[in-house]
Amino acid sequence: MSTEAAFTDITIKCTNGVLYYCRFLLMRIQYYNTMFTSGFGDSMKPEINFKGTIETFASLCQFIEREKLPERLAQTTIEELYSFALFTNYEQLLSEIILLTNGELFTWSNKIIKKCAKHNHEAMIRRYGLFIKTVGSEHHYKSRNVYEDYYKIFAEYAPQYLNIYNSFSLNAMTVGIINTAWEIKDDDMLKKIDKIIKSVICGNAPNNILTGMNINIILSRKEVFKYLELWVLNNKNCTHDEKNKIKQFLLCTEFDKGVKQTKQQASVLKILRAVADDHEFLKLILLK
Repeated sequence: MSTEAAFTDITIKCTNGVLYYCRFLLMRIQYYNTMFTSGFGDSMKPEINFKGTIETFASLCQFIEREKLPERLAQTTIEELYSFALFTNYEQLLSEIILLTNGELFTWSNKIIKKCAKHNHEAMIRRYGLFIKTVGSEHHYKSRNVYEDYYKIFAEYAPQYLNIYNSFSLNAMTVGIINTAWEIKDDDMLKKIDKIIKSVICGNAPNNILTGMNINIILSRKEVFKYLELWVLNNKNCTHDEKNKIKQFLLCTEFDKGVKQTKQQASVLKILRAVADDHEFLKLILLK
């Protein structure tokens, strides 16, 4: 690869500039081998378009020549290399990118997740499945909305692979994931949600709703009420005993004050409509 045309025979038009390279090296990739030997018009052109930056093509050249990617790559470079490898069915490069997911060089991104789901790239999806087993640590908890986006992507483009979420940590659960799970009837995820709710309503914690819970889950009080609201409204088989436990939970729980109160009250009112069957109980809760 060169920034000058000397000793090269093909021009590479990248998204941010031009490079020069050798056909015989590019032909190590089956996609370009077929292109240059087909006898069609494209095989004789002195230039090709590359959907990526100069930096990405430079990394590709290193892989062609050494069968190894550079030690440090920008996230955008990884995304462009992955797109190129999928488009050209460049198996060796796909395998190398999958290896990156074990190290610090790689961070899962929305673009990567969407592409592997849309293309049903099973090997990458399996690696992602291993990755999300770690979701739920304090570090990952701070980015739970990211995993909500990923879950929605799989629900839309590759629902057949939603089983990778069987090991999904409860700490990473979000209201968006719960809504999506009910919309698409993801039974495995709904079982996890059911476990969360039953752990909450059986907690018997007057002052701290996290005390006494059967599972280790990090939730704000507002989230718990929202989860409970969604569960009650969607669970048509809520038993009389479960309704009583929910009522007891509402009686024993201190409500937030201030800014969070409005959304919390909205959830509590919806829960009350579903489980309360007498005016006296309603007064007890509403006058707390």
